[in-house]
Amino acid sequence: MGILQGAARSGGGTSVTLSTATPQPLGTAAAGVSTEASRADHVHAPGAVTVDTLDSATGWTAIDSSTPANGEASITAGVARLEAVSGVSQAWDGSGGYLGPSLRRAIPHVDPSHYAVSVRLAALTAVSQAYAHLALNVGTTPRIAAWIRGTGEVRASLIATSTDLGTALAAGTALLDGRDWLRIVVQGRSVDFLFGRSASTSTRPTTWTHLWSRVEPDGVAFETVSLGLASFTPPSAVTADFDDVTFEALP
Repeated sequence: MGILQGAARSGGGTSVTLSTATPQPLGTAAAGVSTEASRADHVHAPGAVTVDTLDSATGWTAIDSSTPANGEASITAGVARLEAVSGVSQAWDGSGGYLGPSLRRAIPHVDPSHYAVSVRLAALTAVSQAYAHLALNVGTTPRIAAWIRGTGEVRASLIATSTDLGTALAAGTALLDGRDWLRIVVQGRSVDFLFGRSASTSTRPTTWTHLWSRVEPDGVAFETVSLGLASFTPPSAVTADFDDVTFEALP
């Protein structure tokens, strides 16, 4: 019986060398061409799965506000637009439901316990009564969110109890110039809320500011994501545009 010793095996057939290369990440299946043998304790990195979900309206449900004439939601040319009218309050209700215009979709097929979702706020009306948010939902009910206010304030919230998480980043942090990003990272029961600014509207942030962390109770499972617009009797019509909604698989 042939035995692998050192770097190679002899005794007929092709000589096999033990590989010292870092195993490739998981990806598209392929037979490969290497004549080196992998070691028994080798470890593959997970394949990076990225899904940009605003390439079309497919998979999204547009939800006008509770009074349709007061707020509308749509997706056009890869941009999600939420609109609210002047003088009408539209926000989360006491039970964690949502009354304002929003867009909702199922979380794509990434590992439901290890993923990140991020979005770029392409535009927001600069009034203090406007709040644009990225939320994760249990079923269709929003539970947690990161949001940007029309003053440039940034905050995280537990919508289920209408409770703010941590201290807000001050007004003027978000400049509402199309380079502000929100991000939520789910790692098991742990959830992190982040804010970032990119160098341009066509790039992603290279660094993120941590807003808050929380540990969800056992049994909480996020199934859908929402983009939403809240408004509290704004003096003028309010518009929020979202772009580059991206889900990423995490190791």
